[in-house]
Amino acid sequence: MARKKPETTAKPISLREVARLAGVSPATVSLAMKESPRLAQATKERIREIAKEQGYRPNPRLSRILSETVTSRYDKRGGLIYLVVTRYTRKSWNPENPWFLAMSTRCRELGYVLEPFWIFEPGLTPARANKIMYSRGVDGLIIHPPAYSLRSGESLTLPIEWEKFCVVEIDDVITEPVLHHVRHDHLSGIWLALQEMESLGYRRIGFCLSPDIDFATHHRWTAGYSYWADTRGLTGPIRSPLLFDGNPKAVRKWVKTNRLDAVLGPSCEILSAMQESGLRVPNDVAFAALDVMGNTSGFTQEFDHSGLDTSSLGHGIAGIFQCRDEQFTLAVDMIAALIARQFRGIPDPSSTWILSGKWQHGATCPARSGKVHAALTGEGIPPFRKLPKALRNKPGGGH
Repeated sequence: MARKKPETTAKPISLREVARLAGVSPATVSLAMKESPRLAQATKERIREIAKEQGYRPNPRLSRILSETVTSRYDKRGGLIYLVVTRYTRKSWNPENPWFLAMSTRCRELGYVLEPFWIFEPGLTPARANKIMYSRGVDGLIIHPPAYSLRSGESLTLPIEWEKFCVVEIDDVITEPVLHHVRHDHLSGIWLALQEMESLGYRRIGFCLSPDIDFATHHRWTAGYSYWADTRGLTGPIRSPLLFDGNPKAVRKWVKTNRLDAVLGPSCEILSAMQESGLRVPNDVAFAALDVMGNTSGFTQEFDHSGLDTSSLGHGIAGIFQCRDEQFTLAVDMIAALIARQFRGIPDPSSTWILSGKWQHGATCPARSGKVHAALTGEGIPPFRKLPKALRNKPGGGH
């Protein structure tokens, strides 16, 4: 005999009443309505069918309270978030680095505890790692930028059972699957760097990066540089970035052949190669980094300033400051939002939060002749602020 549906004018049935009819707890009903992987599929289908028959509609406030009640029992200090780490081992991990402290502080503000989890710990199989995370009632996973050594051809992934967790990735290095992520705005970053270098008087600016970095940034930096080279009318090999293979001599030959007055690279790895090859920075050629904090901490190389006006220079490496602390903090905000919605598994579609960077003056890229010049007129950088020439002075093309 079918259960009688309540009259439409009657008071809406409560979650507790659905639980009574299904013979389960209210918390179990809440999990079933959210398609939680903690319950068997048959149990979820049975509860949802009863709820549908009885005309149940969830109360958002009550659902949030029940969700917090269910998850908090796993960690009495608050919700638990794991930072999944592949680049460091337990021994090399530094819990005092600024971005981890910033993340931990934000987690505490939102009622969570952040703990690092080394998914490739020696002796830890993928199956065991997933079982540990699941059994400990982890509310969400934040994926620290994965090591490039995990790359296989044109793909990179991690052995995580994605459907069980709320997940956010810092950067978007992982290609399979595509996850919710927070990252730096690579296009605006390279255009800002090129604009600032032009304003300092540099015109023949080459771009050099490793194939791994090109892969990890999904070719956004190379695309931005190619656009700039096209708008500046550069021809020949200089139009294409040099893919650095670890050979300093190749960098020197490339700089000399193309008569470069400045080099743009991701971090100090390129700067070190330039100096190892015998190039004097900034006297022979200037340098700027697209991530001044990327592998540049502790870089104390002194630069030859003889004959240069250093009054307006900062100390250290010039380039883009990517505001990494803010990126990592935003990742916490994003995972907290997903946890509140109980959004587990692979997103379709994914969400991207993009953070722009800032230019930082430095000793590696001083103004030429000691004066700051205006950037080239015409096709401005960032180039999206102006229409292509082909569209100008045409009906509907703007003025």
